[in-house]
Amino acid sequence: MDDNTNSETRSRWARIRKDVLWPRIDNEATAFESARAGALAGGFLVVGLVIVLVLGHLASDPLSGQAGPGQDFYLSQAIRIAVAGFLTWRVFRGEGRFASVFLLIWVLLTVGLKFASGDLNIAWGLAWLVALLSIIHSVRGSWALHRLKPV
Repeated sequence: MDDNTNSETRSRWARIRKDVLWPRIDNEATAFESARAGALAGGFLVVGLVIVLVLGHLASDPLSGQAGPGQDFYLSQAIRIAVAGFLTWRVFRGEGRFASVFLLIWVLLTVGLKFASGDLNIAWGLAWLVALLSIIHSVRGSWALHRLKPV
C-alpha cells in the first residue's frame, strides 16, 4: 500500500470515530438527535429492571414452600421502573435536560456497582458501554438543544 491510500484510510477511520464517539452538535436538528439518543440507555435500564422483576418473581416456588421476594421488592421495582420510564420518556421527547443527567448518574452507578461486585461480563460490559455513550450524547444534546432553542 502506498502512503496516500494509507493516509486516506486513517483519515476515514478518524472521521468515523469522531462522528460516532463524539458527534458535532451545531444546530437544533443535531442537538435533538443527540438528545434523543439517551432514550436507548433509558430503555436499556427499564428492560434491565423488568428482567430483575420477572426473575425475582420466577424465583418463588409456592409448592415447595420457597417464598419469593416480598411485597417491598415488587413495590421498589415498580417505582424504579416508573421513574426510569418517565426519565426515558422525557429524554425521548427532547425535553430532558435534567432527566438525561439523572439517567447518566443512574447508569454510571449501575455499571459501577456491577463492576465492583464482579457481575459485569464482557457482553454486558459492551452493552452498558453503548448505553453510556448514548446517554453522554443525550446530556450534550439536551443542553445544546436548550441553548439553541429560541425563547
